[in-house]
Amino acid sequence: MEDRDESQSGDRMLTCSQIELLLDDYVDNELDDVLRLQFERHLARCESCAGLVYDCQRIVEVARTLADEPIPTAVSRRLRQRLAEETGCPFAVNGLHVIEKDTE
Repeated sequence: MEDRDESQSGDRMLTCSQIELLLDDYVDNELDDVLRLQFERHLARCESCAGLVYDCQRIVEVARTLADEPIPTAVSRRLRQRLAEETGCPFAVNGLHVIEKDTE
């Protein structure tokens, strides 16, 4: 059996932490062939990571079917209030504090 360069053959085993870091690129089909092969070999051996990838792929599929609708003003206001309470600072957009006139 001949020695092969692991980085070229795709034989290097990725860790679960590396899978998590590469997950977005994998789901978006942006990994090169060698890294994709390493990723998929890990998935074949790791039920936990395979489940994570499956869940992310389903989320992306569902998200693509959702309509792009604005958040209702009242919901946006409550969200900003809650963020301010949780973080201890006013919620800002583009570096400016958001002050919204109450329309209700």
